[in-house]
Amino acid sequence: MIFSNAFAQEAAEAAAPAAQQSPLMSFVPFILIFLVFYFLLIKPQKKTSGRANL
Repeated sequence: MIFSNAFAQEAAEAAAPAAQQSPLMSFVPFILIFLVFYFLLIKPQKKTSGRANL
């Protein structure tokens, strides 16, 4: 029982530095999603609406 508790604490301490990441890195997925939406949805829509106005 004591050994399993010590092993669990060791594993938690080893994983703790990996959990600490830069706040900027947490925004990277949102930026990538925005870029995908921009190039797949927004830009083609502007292109077609520009042709309709001519």
